Amino acid sequence: MLLYLSWRLAVILRRLVPTEFCYGVSAVAGEVIWRFFMSDAAKAATSDRLRRVSGIESAGRLATLGRRNYRNYARLWADFVRFPTLAPAQLRAKLVSDRWPWLHEVLDRGKGCIFVTVHMGNWDLAGGGTSRLGYPFYVIAERFANPWIDRLVVETRKALGVGVVYEDRPIEAFRVLRRNQILALMLDVPDPGGVEVSLFGEPARLPAGPARISLRSGAGIIPLVFHKKRGHADTIFTEVAAPIYPQGTHDDAAGVRELTQRVVDSLEPMIRHHYDQWYVFRPLWLERDEATG
Repeated sequence: MLLYLSWRLAVILRRLVPTEFCYGVSAVAGEVIWRFFMSDAAKAATSDRLRRVSGIESAGRLATLGRRNYRNYARLWADFVRFPTLAPAQLRAKLVSDRWPWLHEVLDRGKGCIFVTVHMGNWDLAGGGTSRLGYPFYVIAERFANPWIDRLVVETRKALGVGVVYEDRPIEAFRVLRRNQILALMLDVPDPGGVEVSLFGEPARLPAGPARISLRSGAGIIPLVFHKKRGHADTIFTEVAAPIYPQGTHDDAAGVRELTQRVVDSLEPMIRHHYDQWYVFRPLWLERDEATG
């Protein structure tokens, strides 16, 4: 409850403080957390991720990149506090993309659209911007063990116009698609029960949900990432790959794996372009003895 009340107070105070100041404070907080509170395991996972994506082998350079990566992540906290203070028109103006025709193409099929993305940039703000452009937008999310944190996240997303479908209520996801609306899912989540694919040339086990939902519903998938550009800290840019459509309706293991791999292949170049804004601080790849491929 203390965290929830602190967040509510931060939202009020945010109205009185310049945006750049908030970003600066968040970056300093991120630096402190990285240096003194992040576990060695989390730092090692971050360096491993950056090494695989960037090709950099120097331990010193990877450590510097890891710190910068976490500072970028910390700046999202300022945005998260700021969300409830933005008017719909302001929210729409924060999202920049020239790929809306692809969204129209997918929705014109009448089967809904599945956004598949990763923890990059400010995905919640991007979802709010999409919703305010007139496209009903839902995210699949897990319930937090702490009910106050769960309430905090849901209320913030509701203020953005983003609906929440809990992962333990899959029928709701299909209802969203039957209404020809947008359903968003994250793919960069280690999933012991997921599907094994190649991620940047190495085996990883990622969620099968996006592919399985697409195969069962017929909904097209749009792989995309959200990122910021230097000098445009207050704007979310969208990088989008061409739509991917399910081939057939068989959600067997082979079909799910093939579709998931197609999505991963589309996401990889976009992740590589902005790897210092990719926020995953736990191991993503399988150990050699865990891989089956």
